[in-house]
Order: sequence, then structure tokens, then C-alpha cells
Amino acid sequence: MEARIISPDVRDRFKKLITDGVNAALANGIPVIAIGLTEDDLPVGALAGLLEEGDIFSVMSLYVDPKYRRRGGGTLLIESLGKLLDDQNLPPAVLSYIEGEGDMDTIAPFMDALGIAEDMGGEKLYYGRLSTYLDYGFGDSYDAGIEVKKVSQLQSVEINAFKQLIHKNSTGVKGGAFTSLKPDKDLSYVISDCGVVEGFMIAGHTKKHPEDLTIRFSEGLSEDRLRAFLEELIGDLASKDDKDFGIRIPVPDDRYAGFFEEIEGVRDIQHDYLL
Repeated sequence: MEARIISPDVRDRFKKLITDGVNAALANGIPVIAIGLTEDDLPVGALAGLLEEGDIFSVMSLYVDPKYRRRGGGTLLIESLGKLLDDQNLPPAVLSYIEGEGDMDTIAPFMDALGIAEDMGGEKLYYGRLSTYLDYGFGDSYDAGIEVKKVSQLQSVEINAFKQLIHKNSTGVKGGAFTSLKPDKDLSYVISDCGVVEGFMIAGHTKKHPEDLTIRFSEGLSEDRLRAFLEELIGDLASKDDKDFGIRIPVPDDRYAGFFEEIEGVRDIQHDYLL
């Protein structure tokens, strides 16, 4: 089997293996990345999608003949996509399978074969870039009548309250993201009202995604508290970093969906796969 880019001169040969929407996009000159799979020059599979926001590859169409799927044809397509992105010096892609564009069961075996699992299990996982938050206006001072203080600056009484909150919030966390997070004390904060510690936000890195900043915050935070934390964090990041990077914020449910979804460029990638 061989996987290669589907060029215009061979596009018609793969037409039946690609969704109508993708065929129309290709015909209209939309920059769809399409990779074809052949066996003895016979088309047996195809992968097509769009590269969005610089590093997010959204799958629009994926099909491999079952006979060749069992022989690793789908895995070969995914690996070819990764090599293509690498050859073009593009950052690692998030492979996002768009609902309604195919059967989720089609892509899962290919991801499993590569040792790639659904990211963060059942939690929502909001992903955006530092530049995205800055462009939206985060990083300015935010006065909600509350105090945000770095963990590295806490007094002993506050440290005890912080530890109690950590213990309370460390149970029942899905995906292991909380326990695997290596926190940065200078990028982790507590929030207080009249001297009473109400919540925390911890930022740091995980072994799985060392290139991104992962954020955890305590349960039950109101949106104004969450915004105050992020304003402080984004402001600190902007003052100390001259590079852009991803920010990953896992949350256990839909409580903050409206908050994050109003930020253009931030998206929930809970069912995405990372190449």
C-alpha cells in the first residue's frame, strides 16, 4: 500500500471514497488537504480535511476499504498526514473528527493503532493559544472586589487553606490531569474574599503535553472568579514570554461552556486526537 497527496490529475479516481462536501470543496479551490491510499495503483482509501488556526487539522472525510483497514491502511493515512505536516514545518496537529461527516467508529481503530487515545477522557478540554487570549483582551487588571495572590506569596494560614482545597478537589478528577500536572508556583494562584481563601488555579506542565500550559482550577468557581484568575495569569505570561504556546484547560462539565465559547479561537477538543 502507498499513501500520497491526491493531486488534481488523479482526483476523479478517489471521488467515490470522499464525501460529496469535500469533493465540492476541492472543485471550488478550497485548500483541502487530501491523501489517497492505493494498492497496486488501485484507490482503496482517502483522508481529507482542513488545517485551521495554524495547527488544528479537522477531518472532513475518512474512508478505507475494510479489507485494507485490517492491514493498517487507515494507520498509514494518519502517519502520512503527520509526516506531511512535519515536512512543512507545521506544528503537531490536533486531529479533530467533525460530527456528522462520518462514522466515529471509522477513525477510532486508526488512532488506537497509533497509541493515541481520546484526549482527557470524558471531560471538556478547552484549548487556545496565549495570543488568542491576548487578542481577546485578557491580561488587563480585573477588579471584582477580590484578591488574587500567587501561591509563592502565601502566608502560612493561607497555605493551609490552599492545601485543604487541593485535597478536596483531587478526588474524582478524570483523566489523571490533576495528579500528573507539575505546577509552576509563580503561575498558580489563590483567590480570597475578606481574607478567606475561596478557590485556586494551578498552571503547569504535564509529561504528555510539555509544550503546552495546562490549567486546573477548583470546583465551584463563579465566572467572575475564573475571569479574575485568567486575567492575572495571562498578564503574567505576556510579561515574561515572547513566544506563543497552547493553553489547555480541562473542566469536568458544561458549567463554563458559555464563558470559554465566547472567546474566539478557544475550542473544546475533548474528543479530538493528538498527532
